[in-house]
Amino acid sequence: MTENGAAYNDHPDDNGFVDNSKPRQRYIRYHLAAAHRAIKAGANITRYLVRSPLDNFEWARGYTSRFGIVRVDFYALERIPKASALWF
Repeated sequence: MTENGAAYNDHPDDNGFVDNSKPRQRYIRYHLAAAHRAIKAGANITRYLVRSPLDNFEWARGYTSRFGIVRVDFYALERIPKASALWF
C-alpha cells in the first residue's frame, strides 16, 4: 500500500462545495501514474490511499490547510465530498 497527500487552501462556495478539481486531481493523477510505472517496474503496490480522506487537524498547520478530498465543516460537523472525491 502507498499513500500521499497535499495541503491546499480550499474554499467552499455558497453551498459548501469545494471545486478543487485542478490542483488536487492533477496531484493525485500524477502520483497514480508514478505508482503505475513502479508496478510495471516490479514494485509490489496493491493499494493506494489518498491521505487524508477527510479534512482534519494537522500538528504543523492546525485547521488552516485542507488535506482531505472530503470537506469537513468543523462547526456543523458536516462532510461534503469535494470535486476531487467525486473524481477519485
